[in-house]
Amino acid sequence: MTDLTAVHATWWEAYAADRARRGGEAVGPLDDAWLTVAARVHARHVGTDGDDAAPTDTAADDPTVAAVHRALDALRDTPTVHAAQALADAARQLADALERAGAFHLAGVLLRDTQALCATHGATDGDGALLWQRARAARQAGDLDHAADGYAAAADAARRTHDRDTELRALLGAGNVANMRGNYPASRAGYREALRRAATDDACASHARAAHQGLALAAVAARDLDAALAHGWAAYIASGDPDDEAHALLNVAEACRLAGDWTAALRAALAVIERAAVARLRMPALGTAADAAAHLERDALLDTLRARVDADSAAAGPYEHAHTLLEFAEAWATRRRRPRATDDAHAALALGEQHGFHEIVVRADALIAALATETDTVPPRADSAPAAGTRWSRAARTALAGVHALPDSALAHA
Repeated sequence: MTDLTAVHATWWEAYAADRARRGGEAVGPLDDAWLTVAARVHARHVGTDGDDAAPTDTAADDPTVAAVHRALDALRDTPTVHAAQALADAARQLADALERAGAFHLAGVLLRDTQALCATHGATDGDGALLWQRARAARQAGDLDHAADGYAAAADAARRTHDRDTELRALLGAGNVANMRGNYPASRAGYREALRRAATDDACASHARAAHQGLALAAVAARDLDAALAHGWAAYIASGDPDDEAHALLNVAEACRLAGDWTAALRAALAVIERAAVARLRMPALGTAADAAAHLERDALLDTLRARVDADSAAAGPYEHAHTLLEFAEAWATRRRRPRATDDAHAALALGEQHGFHEIVVRADALIAALATETDTVPPRADSAPAAGTRWSRAARTALAGVHALPDSALAHA
């Protein structure tokens, strides 16, 4: 099995990294309870006495924290494979909560130590799922190298145990990493393979939807806007909850923007901001909405949208934050608001250089250079709308009609 280390070696360093991303602020009100769990799992793994640490008062009020403590107690009293697997399941649920809060490093370390502890009790059937979730945490933390290795290891482990669900998740995750690296042909190939496999099993419908999502994203990158609209709307129709809907509409909004349909792009993006419960979806929607608002000359809305970026930045992840800052920089440039454009472009560049987001670095450098000329000309985006009179497929026309029929969001009147 690939020896994947988390971004930081210990739970306390991981927590420090998560706090650093928030300017030193605590992640949330459950921090002490989360750290107690992480300390217990680590202590049990390395065989120290720290496993007897008492749960905090907050832990009793949070079911995911309490479940891990119960599982640790059960494993101590009855050290069986079954008890170890129960601990893995409980830790994965808690790691989900950590990721939603933006504690990506702590989630990765918790999962790593849990996996090592479970292995000492012979519980390895869940390795694929643990590796996949560790890879997801690494990806959201901006550590693309560990994420890529993790998804590959997760897929291998899942194949050995015939865990089709995790194998498909790992294929989709690998496609996401390839997309973040700018390797769009690889991302599209991965999503197509996931869709092909998911199409043969009704139980994998959610993965088919995710594959449509990925293909929409990859089609956007390839400027195949017809396919982007068709796949994006197919994912939206198949969505089962508001976050799924928001994710699908995010890709549709981007395709509408590239097509030059600013009204549709803005409507879809604002719907994402309104429906999404997680910051990693709201953040890119803010960037898309900013570009559309700038082209529609809605300066008040642009200011309102920018005020939301900082609030979501820590929980969204560094890639999403950097990309959105760049989108706002370009939107300010469109509206000839050069000081704000320069500030956001430099902030995006710093994040891009720190994490190796090469496409963001190139775009930010170009914008900064153009803004420094102090002329009235700002660089056009690399995006280009299709020529007038483009003939859309029936699926794309259906998607466009559906977007224009979406209800107004509260932000629409800003």
